Amino acid sequence: MAEGLLIGEGPDGGTEVRVTLRDEFFAGTELRIGLGDGIITATLIPPDRTTYWALSGNVAELESRLVERGLRVQQVKVLEP
Repeated sequence: MAEGLLIGEGPDGGTEVRVTLRDEFFAGTELRIGLGDGIITATLIPPDRTTYWALSGNVAELESRLVERGLRVQQVKVLEP
């Protein structure tokens, strides 16, 4: 599922996890999950426009599922390639 995983400090000083997804799961898409002050920010960075459109159409559902699991999500976004 994951090609690479990095854990470190994000730009705001909070914890950030970066995961690069493999081919069966939106090949080459980078998922950045940041945690600061108990708030989660998820950013998806797709490698191409096709993947961008597939992901950006489901942002509300992804955010809803995170909230259902008790995670306080500040922002879920998909960046254009």
